[in-house]
Amino acid sequence: MADTPWRDKYEKEIRSIVVEDGCTRLCEDFAGNSYDIDFGEHKLYQNLSKVILPNTLTAISSCAFCGCRSLASVTIPYGVKNIVNGAFKDCSSLTSVILPDGVYIDEDAFDENTRVIQGKA
Repeated sequence: MADTPWRDKYEKEIRSIVVEDGCTRLCEDFAGNSYDIDFGEHKLYQNLSKVILPNTLTAISSCAFCGCRSLASVTIPYGVKNIVNGAFKDCSSLTSVILPDGVYIDEDAFDENTRVIQGKA
């Protein structure tokens, strides 16, 4: 992500993101792989309020969205099997999230103020 020319100019203006089909993992360290995405990196996306994730997604890794304080809406698709510790750390606007059955959630994947509803998606 460091080589994206729009990043420095527009990153703080981004309000919503649609992650396209094909992405399988959201992770902390962007390694140049087009299937690994990190929105929380260096808390750049502080104004991000909505994320739409693809059905191809299987994992949300540590700090994938940490620092996205305006994030208020995220739908976790059925393909996700685990959400790792700190994935949604410091997402103070995310008050509730609905997860499909069978998702493994690390104890501190969400802030303590986020209500996690499992099995209702």
